[in-house]
Amino acid sequence: MKEFSASERLNLLNAAENDVVDLVIIGGGITGAGIALDAASRGMSVFLVEKNDFASGTSSRSTKLIHGGLRYLKQFEFGLVRQVGKERAILYKNAMHLVRPEPMFLPVLEGGSLGKRSTAIGLWVYEWLAGVPSNQRRRMLSAEASLLTEPLLNERVLLGGAVYTEYRTDDSRLTISVLKAAVNKGAKAVKHASVISLLK
Repeated sequence: MKEFSASERLNLLNAAENDVVDLVIIGGGITGAGIALDAASRGMSVFLVEKNDFASGTSSRSTKLIHGGLRYLKQFEFGLVRQVGKERAILYKNAMHLVRPEPMFLPVLEGGSLGKRSTAIGLWVYEWLAGVPSNQRRRMLSAEASLLTEPLLNERVLLGGAVYTEYRTDDSRLTISVLKAAVNKGAKAVKHASVISLLK
């Protein structure tokens, strides 16, 4: 098991002067960390460089939600919904300490793009494609129950609502966790180091 520690930084930078690697990754967000883990898992030698702190850019400013692809259902991209749902399920299974189910409330309004029946059917298709566990499936609510859930809704146009499940994570912790797994597989990673040029 490799050590993921700031105390290794100088050793890694000194060694990097003479190292020849299969892959150099520039950027230590979730994308770079995921690529590092995938490549190191396949036996490639990997060196990841981040100019600031790990997960300090986009990966620290997300919505904190791991979406199951519900928005793609409206464009009839069923394959994408299934793929995103499977990937989310894998992440939930592998990192239950970082990924938690989060109930979401969806109001159904008069004049909205979806009615009560089409919302129920849409959420059923979404849950089937995304492989949502039975204990996290949708609950359709009446207008009265929806007002108890969200009292500030306009009751004159409120037809009802639905509660469905998305997943929430701490994006920075998730990135660090993936990066630690990559280092354990043999990847090398340094922060506060900028890439100036590449020698091929």
